Amino acid sequence: MKESLANFLKPVNPKTVELPGFSSSDMFKNVVEFFDGSDHFFSEKKYDVILIGVPGDTVTAIRKWLYSLRKDFNTLSIADAGNLLGKSDNDRYYALQYVAERLISKETVVLFIGGCESLNRAVLDFAKKVNSSLSLAVVDSIVDNWLAKSIDNCGNYIEDVVLAGAQRYFLAPGYEKLFIDNFYRIIYLGDLRAEIDGAEPGIRDADSFFFSFKSVKGEPHKVVGISSPHGIEPYDACKMMRFAGFSDKVKIAALSDIDCKNGYSDKRTLLAAQMVWFFIDGVAGRCCDHPTNNDKRYVKKYITPHGMDEGITFYDNSVTGRWWIEVPAKNGSNIKSCREVDYNNALEGDIPDTWWRFFRKNRSG
Repeated sequence: MKESLANFLKPVNPKTVELPGFSSSDMFKNVVEFFDGSDHFFSEKKYDVILIGVPGDTVTAIRKWLYSLRKDFNTLSIADAGNLLGKSDNDRYYALQYVAERLISKETVVLFIGGCESLNRAVLDFAKKVNSSLSLAVVDSIVDNWLAKSIDNCGNYIEDVVLAGAQRYFLAPGYEKLFIDNFYRIIYLGDLRAEIDGAEPGIRDADSFFFSFKSVKGEPHKVVGISSPHGIEPYDACKMMRFAGFSDKVKIAALSDIDCKNGYSDKRTLLAAQMVWFFIDGVAGRCCDHPTNNDKRYVKKYITPHGMDEGITFYDNSVTGRWWIEVPAKNGSNIKSCREVDYNNALEGDIPDTWWRFFRKNRSG
């Protein structure tokens, strides 16, 4: 007999703040259903998005701002499941595993808010149970311990990892080599700032998405512990959260490392709330957008770059503006996300990095 979800979640009743021109009916809180502690709350209705907090003052303050924002997303069914129960990291690890398994089985997108490295490990360990292979998108300034250990322990199981926002001077050479040896991708902060849309294909292909709030400019950096003069701009942080929400593949996401040891500020928690809002905005725009046989939405384009014996196949959807590329795989080929610029560069003989990474990975055995 399955345990009740009520044993692992504590209901919340968040406060709100008054925003100019807003009535109470305009607030996001009015389109969200809040877990009431009953056993049948999740069995009586399917939710498109479920938010779950890791207990603490920070997530309480984030909810205050989040539920005061504008109420859009009338096409979505959204629930706030409250906070994970547990006195220790191990307790919350087990609670997260159990809750995620029950909710993801209902084809719901789950976003965890708060917590730190232990939360990410729990999310990833769960994701491994429900996917035959796994693609990760991680926004962080470094390769954190949980990610390095996960790659070391189950690198063959993880198909792809994209790390966006890494700061090269803080990245240990051994961790950089770990990514290179496994044919994963690092988008350094300078490249990300120059073209934030370059991160979208990797996020679109991810099964799980992790955003470390400490990668944001001005947040206490993980390495030095003081406010970082460099980092991801708040606007770009919101845009990347929307990329993740808009991805048809992302089923589980985590916004973690929101500093609470040194207190919290309204500026910090307001930004986190806006990032959650944009994630949900992305989910509201999902449209099952991926090339399939005989789907007239997609135009197939085959080109043979100079010097290649075989050609490369691209697909594009002119309505959404999204592009895909066929890449080598052990059993033939897979379709991965890309951008129009990759197609245009291939026309000029410049083979896309995504194709090369999977080609080398496939050849490596």
